[in-house]
Amino acid sequence: TRPLPAFRDTTVGLLGLGRIAQEVTRRLAPFGFRFIATDPVARVDGVRMVDLPTLLAEADVLTLHAPATPETVGIINA
Repeated sequence: TRPLPAFRDTTVGLLGLGRIAQEVTRRLAPFGFRFIATDPVARVDGVRMVDLPTLLAEADVLTLHAPATPETVGIINA
């Protein structure tokens, strides 16, 4: 099947790439979305790893999947 044209040029940014974020990519991939992510340890095929400033600059849609830790609390907004 071919991806829907409206989604083909849409980049989804994932802040955190754990189990739930990986499921999001699995469910959205057939629609043709592109994926970028920032995560200190996870790596997933089909997802380009970037730093946080790049994630925020390039993502058309941002999804948050990071646990609430001292390092992540307030990372997007206090």
